[in-house]
Amino acid sequence: MREGSKREKENNFIPNSVTLKEFHNALILNIPKIIFINRFVYHDYKNYRRFLDGEYQKYFSSNKVEDFAQDDAKEKLKHNFDSTYLFPVDSYRYVFFFLDQINDLRLGNSYHEFENSEDIQRALRQQWAGYLEQSLKSFRDKPVIKQDLERKSFEKLEQVEKLITSLAETLKSQNENLNKSSLSDFINLAEISKLEDIQKIFDECIQNILYQDESIDPFEINLQPRISFEEIIQEDSVQKWAEILSDLASTHKWSQVISITPLFSGFHYKYWKTRMDVPIKSVMQLASIYAKSDDKSGIIKTIKDKFDKLVDYKSIDKKKTQSSLSPDDVPF
Repeated sequence: MREGSKREKENNFIPNSVTLKEFHNALILNIPKIIFINRFVYHDYKNYRRFLDGEYQKYFSSNKVEDFAQDDAKEKLKHNFDSTYLFPVDSYRYVFFFLDQINDLRLGNSYHEFENSEDIQRALRQQWAGYLEQSLKSFRDKPVIKQDLERKSFEKLEQVEKLITSLAETLKSQNENLNKSSLSDFINLAEISKLEDIQKIFDECIQNILYQDESIDPFEINLQPRISFEEIIQEDSVQKWAEILSDLASTHKWSQVISITPLFSGFHYKYWKTRMDVPIKSVMQLASIYAKSDDKSGIIKTIKDKFDKLVDYKSIDKKKTQSSLSPDDVPF
């Protein structure tokens, strides 16, 4: 992988290549992109990011930096880090700068790792087949989509009508002391309108924490577990885990990811090394939802149900059997 033909330097040390300019223009124009990254280069990049995020975490944990100065501080830290980091290839310092900008892109972009030209050809065939299928389905599904939008719009309008009616009834009262019951109903109805969004974010956070999406085809989902629990999950263990999420998120807030090992330190488990990096954003969002929720017991039970699906009961039974065998029972 190369950084592209170099033009002027950006920030006095990063060449603003033609390739990078084309990429920025594609972002501005919202052009869909199919992104291919060499698997081995990306492996080196992840190691680089792990060390750099560690530097961010170390610095911001021991130094108080005002919000307005945080970006400048990170830029200086990165510049100093890059000047001493042993890049496997010198051009990687520019390639990794490029990867920083595309690593988190999801919307309007198809993202693939490859080892050879056959991997690229295979991915492109799947992409084109998917685009064709999507185009054909869009004609077939238009009436259904329209009906679904109309139904959802009607439901939202009903909610708005209830809100307005409740507010009007509250304002009718000439008493300076507002009708607390009516006002409470109004607030509750407003909160219900947000509930679906919160539930969606909650589900996405749990999914991102426990699974990694390894889909190649954008029209298929290929979720692979990051972790396999080797114990029966208890609600009190889940509660302790949920309560430390905020501290974990705060400690790693300057990193893009957090490793499985500190995240699940209170559990017995196995994990896949290729899927050990959990998006820190999902951890922060889940911690926020839990902290602000009035139904913490419900959240704990839901998380436990999600964890239970990743319990390796065969491994647990095997360990119990081995521990219960006496020396005379052990076969030779």
